[in-house]
Amino acid sequence: DHLAFQLVRQQSADAATQVIADSYSAFHIFKTFNLAVMLGWIVLAIGSYLSRALTIYQCIGLALMSSLPLGVLKGSTALSVVATIGLCAALLPFGVKVL
Repeated sequence: DHLAFQLVRQQSADAATQVIADSYSAFHIFKTFNLAVMLGWIVLAIGSYLSRALTIYQCIGLALMSSLPLGVLKGSTALSVVATIGLCAALLPFGVKVL
């Protein structure tokens, strides 16, 4: 965000938009793990259910995290809020039980 604002000040809004848009398609090593991260939430939910660590409703809430967008824009959609609420619904009761 800071870079984008500085580019607008130094260049122009169009130039800043183009630079930031081009940077989204740039290769980053962590992008290779995106699929594993998304599927990992589902695997974790299935494992939690099979081990009876969480209830079916908590596991569904945990699996909802697989719908959370990756990157800087997470939290910017209604689905992000639903996914985060699902995670809280899954882990808060579990944390209380563990304590």
